[in-house]
Amino acid sequence: MTSPIAALTLKSISAGYRGAQILSDISLEVAQNEIVAVIGPNGSGKSTLAKVLAGLIPPRGGRIFLGGRDVTGVPAWERPAAGLTYVPQELNIFPNMTVAENFRTASEYAPPASRGDFEARHARARALFPKFAEKRHLRAGVLSGGERQLLAFACAMIASPKILILDEPSAGLSPRLTAGIMETVAAIHSTGTAIFLIEQNVAAALAIAKRMIVLVNGETRLIAAAQDFGTKYNLKDLYFA
Repeated sequence: MTSPIAALTLKSISAGYRGAQILSDISLEVAQNEIVAVIGPNGSGKSTLAKVLAGLIPPRGGRIFLGGRDVTGVPAWERPAAGLTYVPQELNIFPNMTVAENFRTASEYAPPASRGDFEARHARARALFPKFAEKRHLRAGVLSGGERQLLAFACAMIASPKILILDEPSAGLSPRLTAGIMETVAAIHSTGTAIFLIEQNVAAALAIAKRMIVLVNGETRLIAAAQDFGTKYNLKDLYFA
């Protein structure tokens, strides 16, 4: 029996800025409808990896595949139509626009569709994030930190992505808000979307991920089942070995 094609495949990715090499020989797969979390100490290259996947930083070597399609050279603004959406850690909404205007702007980067499909995508996003129906006329900048993060998720889901890249969605949030954000990530995953989660909060990542990738100094230190952390593997040893 043929194995299903992975939602995301990286083959020997290297990347950096100017003369600095940040990532070296990163290879991994994210299965369809899987949550994979990337953890590691500060400066390990986690956010750089997210930006390479989003098309914001071109890789210096290697290939990126979405569902078997080579998207290595596809520009960032075309990746949502290819099946990948990205929520950066910062500057992930338009604060001077209303909630409704943020949704309309996100729609411009969704795959071309009939009116019926367009409305269906919006309906799915509204179902995942019902609170924004009553806040659609509010300026996004007046929302709380957690609400702004959820709005960024909602806008990303307009494109009905096959895989969603999240760069440290819990950054700056309280434990209560972090728990709510992770519940939302799990709800998105339940719709059939694969999740590639970059996260500094290890406990939050372990709570929802199936597999964990430990990135240290721009290299893959370990890829293992989330359930094995704390038993087979010690983070201190992995981070500082």
